[in-house]
Amino acid sequence: MYRTIVLATDGSDCADRAADWAFAVASTTGATVHVLSVVDTRSYTAGLDDDTPTPESEGGRLEARANGVVEGTIRDHADADVETVAAVEHGVPDRTVNEYAGAHDADLVVAGTHGWTGLNRFLIGSTAERIVRTAELPVLTVKERETPVPGAVDRVLLPVDRERGAEPAVAHALDFATTFDATLHVLSVVEAGVLSSGMAEPSLYDVLDAVEADARAVVDDVAERATAAGVDSETTVTVGDPRVAINDYVAEHGVDLVVMGTHGRTGLSRYLLGSVAERVVRTADVPVVTVRSFRDESDAATAEAGEADIDTDVDTNS
Repeated sequence: MYRTIVLATDGSDCADRAADWAFAVASTTGATVHVLSVVDTRSYTAGLDDDTPTPESEGGRLEARANGVVEGTIRDHADADVETVAAVEHGVPDRTVNEYAGAHDADLVVAGTHGWTGLNRFLIGSTAERIVRTAELPVLTVKERETPVPGAVDRVLLPVDRERGAEPAVAHALDFATTFDATLHVLSVVEAGVLSSGMAEPSLYDVLDAVEADARAVVDDVAERATAAGVDSETTVTVGDPRVAINDYVAEHGVDLVVMGTHGRTGLSRYLLGSVAERVVRTADVPVVTVRSFRDESDAATAEAGEADIDTDVDTNS
C-alpha cells in the first residue's frame, strides 16, 4: 500500500494529531515516515547574507526550532516501531512539501489543517489546502478536533460520481479498507438543484431517474470491485447537495475516514480544488484522503502553471 509517508509538521496540536495518523498508517503498512518541517523563507529577511542560515539569523533560529519539532515528533512516536527520517527544509511550505515528497518517491502526504500564523508559522490551514490542491500524491488531512482514534478505522467512506467511479481514489479507498479490515461505504449524491434548472416537472423526473440509475451503476461497480478485493461494502445513492450530504453521511454512519478524488481546475490564473472536495476537507469531522486524478496531460500542465501563480500570493494572516 504505502512505503513512504511524508508527515508535514509545525509542532502545533493539529500537526501532532496528524502525526498520530501518519504513524498509525505506517505501523500497519510498514512504511517509512519522513517527518518534515518547512521553515517559510517568506517569514524572515534580516540577518541573511546568502542562502545558508546562520544560528544568529532569524532563519537559523527558526531552523533550530523546526529541528526540535521534528526530533520531538519522532521521540513521541518511538513506541510505534516505525522507521523514520528527520528533515528540515527552507522554502514556501506547500511547494516544498510537495517537492520533497516527489523527490523521495513518497506514496502519501499527511498534514494538519491548522497551525501557527504570522512570522512563526511553518504550516497553516491555507497551506495544507494548497498542498491538497497542488499535490499529485494522495494527501491525508487531519484536524485537531477530529475524534476517531488513529488505527481504529472501521468504516471508510468513498464518495463517487458518474465521472469518478473508476479513478485512483477507488483503489486507495480499497487499500485503506483492506489494510484496516474496514467496511467500505460507497456514496453517490445526485444534485437535484443542478438538474432542475430550466426544466419542466415531468422532464425533471425523467432526467432524475436516469441520473440516479447511472449513479447506482457506478456504486454497484465499486461494490463489485470491493467484493473481488475481499472488502465488505455498503452502497447508497441519495439526492441533495454533495457538500452537505457527505458530512451528514459521516455523522449518521460513524465513518472514520473519507477517501475522495479531486480534479484540478483553473480560474483567474489560480489552481483551484473542486468545491465539493475542498468543503469536505474544511468541514469534515474525520480525516480526509484526497487523491488527485487528471483527466489528461493538459490538465497536469495547467496545474503546474497554476501552482507557479499561487507562489506569488503571500498570505501571512490565513
